[in-house]
Parts: sequence; structure tokens; C-alpha cells
Amino acid sequence: MFSELTPLLHDGKKLTRHLSCLFIFALVLGLISYFFLDQDLAVFFRKEENMSLWILAREVTNIGLGQHYFIFIFLFLGFLYYRGQRTWLKAWAWNSLAALSLAGLFLLLMKYLFGRQRPHISLDSSHGTFEFFNHHWDYQSFPSGHAQVLFTVATLVAVLDPKRKYLWYLLALLFSFTRVITYSHFTSDVIAGAFIGVAGSLFALYLMNRYSRFPLFKK
Repeated sequence: MFSELTPLLHDGKKLTRHLSCLFIFALVLGLISYFFLDQDLAVFFRKEENMSLWILAREVTNIGLGQHYFIFIFLFLGFLYYRGQRTWLKAWAWNSLAALSLAGLFLLLMKYLFGRQRPHISLDSSHGTFEFFNHHWDYQSFPSGHAQVLFTVATLVAVLDPKRKYLWYLLALLFSFTRVITYSHFTSDVIAGAFIGVAGSLFALYLMNRYSRFPLFKK
């Protein structure tokens, strides 16, 4: 992960190319999901015989709530400053805060802009209902905030543990899919949230590395 991330954090053009490829990949997956998976999966998980899956997913889905991670980071920063100089860990904590904030702000803007109806609102889990510029919770399905948070955290943890980066992304994907099982989001919402989580994190790390007092990777 270090060898992959370091050039991106020092070179805006490389980062732009990387994010462009990531965007195209997410867009293709999102469109496939929108046309072929979204409504069918939502209807499938709403069936009474799948209620046990809903109960299980409901128990773990809130691991993607952003406030848990903001609280942890603030407590972690307080601990680091209380205990003295731990420069690299301080940089990681400030970068994590920046990544969660930047990705989260962009996600909120997208939710408000698209105003997509959540799967549980209509009996047929209609996936094509959009009320643009709607701030009501029932119309903030796209993108998934839980997925954004989980993939932001996966990216940040992968910086600390590069050898197991694919494990962290797999866990983020599994926990994110609980949003589909609980019919809180469509599959394409999760894909979009995952993209924002990864892209927002990388962009925030780039800005922090270039302009802040707490760069993760020095030249």
C-alpha cells in the first residue's frame, strides 16, 4: 500500500488518473446494478422468508455509522497529545479526520442533490424515484453513507496495515452490503458510497500530504 499510495500523494496527475479509472469502474458497476440488480435485490430481501437475514444484518449494520469513528479519532488525538510526541500516529489521526470529513461532506451534497427514494418507502421497492434537492431522510438513499464511512476507514486502516489491505476492503464490502439486506439502500447506492469513501480518502490524504503540517509520507 505504501508503494502504491506514496506516488499518488506526491503527484496530482497520477492521483487524477487513478481516481478517473476508479470512477469509471464504479460507474460501470453502478449502472449494471441500477438496471439489473437494484430493485430485484431489494424485493428479494423484503420477502418474509428472508427476515432472519434482515435481523442479522440489522444487528451489525450500524458499524458503518460515522460518529463512532469521529469519536474514536478525537479520543485518540487527545491521548496522543497527552502522552507526548508520536508524530506519525498524530499525522495518521489528523489525516483520518480530514478523510472522513471531506468524503462525508461530498456524500451529503450528493444525497441532497439526487434525492433518491429508499427501497423501503414503496411496496415494490421502486429504484427509479428521484426527488432532486430533497433533504428528507426517506429520499437520501444515494449514495450510502455507511458504505462511504466503511470504505474510508478501510483505506485509512490499509495505510497502517498494507499487507492485509484486501481483507479490510472485503470487510468494508460485507458490512456495507447489510444496507441492501436491511433495504435501507439499493446496491448502486453502496457502490457509489464505496467510491466516495476511497476517492475522498485518497484526495484528502493528497491535500494533507501537500499542504498540511501532518503529511503521512514525506518525499
